[in-house]
Amino acid sequence: MLKQKANINFDAGRLLVDKNLYSPSIHCFYYSCLQLIKYAIHDNEGITYEELEQRMRDEQNHLKTSSHKYLINTIGKYIYEYNEIEYSDFNNKIGQLKALRVQSDYVNVMITSDQCVKAESFAIEIRQQLNEIFHV
Repeated sequence: MLKQKANINFDAGRLLVDKNLYSPSIHCFYYSCLQLIKYAIHDNEGITYEELEQRMRDEQNHLKTSSHKYLINTIGKYIYEYNEIEYSDFNNKIGQLKALRVQSDYVNVMITSDQCVKAESFAIEIRQQLNEIFHV
């Protein structure tokens, strides 16, 4: 189900772009990646979503970190083991996409078409990378 939600969010992002609704489209592109990351961890580790949620809560309580950071760091470790260059590429793109998402959701500025194009491109590349490495 989460993989389907990831795909739906990506498609919703594209529909929003078509309507020139750039801020919410970036939000959708980012969450399509985050949901796919969560699915990849679940699938790769063979754990339930409940177990993954508990790990995220434990990490938040122990290190005072966000659930997003936990998911990104966890999948990043697997990507690093797979290939250091792929990890660097992933880390750079997810960082930029997250920064765009924070700006689109929380900062009092207009999001431009160019920023939206970048976000969509990052999302496409991140999702392709996750598919190539984790077959999701």
